Amino acid sequence: MKEPKQRVYGIDIARLTAMFMGVLLHNLGQGGILDWTLDSARDLTYLGILGIENYAIVAVNVFALISGYLSAGKPLKARSIFSIWATACFWSTATGLMGFSLGQFGITDLLKSAFPISTAEYWYLNSFLLLQLIVPFLNCAITSLTSVQLGIATSGLLIASTLFESTGLNEGYSTMWLAVLWLTGASINRNKESLDRAVSTKRLLFVYVLLPLVVLFHQWNDVHVLQVSPGRWLSYSNPYVATSAICFFILTTRINVSSEKMKLLLTQVSPLTFAVYTIDNSKWFYRIWLSGRLSWMLDKPTLIGVPLLIFISLIIFTVCLVLESLRKKAIKMLNSLKPDKSSYCRSAG
Repeated sequence: MKEPKQRVYGIDIARLTAMFMGVLLHNLGQGGILDWTLDSARDLTYLGILGIENYAIVAVNVFALISGYLSAGKPLKARSIFSIWATACFWSTATGLMGFSLGQFGITDLLKSAFPISTAEYWYLNSFLLLQLIVPFLNCAITSLTSVQLGIATSGLLIASTLFESTGLNEGYSTMWLAVLWLTGASINRNKESLDRAVSTKRLLFVYVLLPLVVLFHQWNDVHVLQVSPGRWLSYSNPYVATSAICFFILTTRINVSSEKMKLLLTQVSPLTFAVYTIDNSKWFYRIWLSGRLSWMLDKPTLIGVPLLIFISLIIFTVCLVLESLRKKAIKMLNSLKPDKSSYCRSAG
């Protein structure tokens, strides 16, 4: 009899960490901290801020890798897709109501917030849902390949996607890029034992630590020497970003969680992470409430501004998790109030 596959708690850690990174990225960009002026008087502060950006930019790629790692070779679950859709609709509408009550949202905006998919409020969610239509075909393709063949195929796709701009991946903001990462996650899962033998944890950690610093040098050079925008280094499909994400993800799969309390905590908190995205990236919160709200941090010294940014991001992240936890508890409570159909039938009989 085949034993059930054990839960990889490192994946839960990857999911939580990646979502926290996503909150950091939103605070840096939409929050008004990163304006790319890089005034000479604030160079040191920007070094710290850019460093955070470069290490956190892997967040989106990590989520796509997780999807491929966990769902490859498994049938599509309609209930899971529905749950994701319902969560997005709930928090988009809830935050829309908040904006409306504060006079920052019109009635048209409020109505649009109730339909986040058709209004493309969340680009990643729309791309992810489209990916689910492709996943059955991807599963058929990878089942016909050996682990080695799958590894070679995904490596070729990654090289072509990250090095050639003509692939039409829209700098990573596309379903096709998510599909490439989904296949990469599936390949990492199939070749895990070989990867563990071939690539040491120290090497993976070294590459993950080094590459964002290399990107930081390129950004600095773009702004101060070439006098061009350094935005190209922040593309999800940039080879540095893609490699960093893969290294980070493989590292998390090697994390060994032995504490039973920690396992229970991860099992309970990890499923809440998607709601953090739907709240933090909702139209009202992201485009109105967060817009430029953290720009005052530019005037803070590096040793104060950077820890303060992380602390504020952690508060937002935690509040979103708590809100989703309360929503799920409310749903369970409402379900418990429903009459038991079986007992009703027995009493009727």
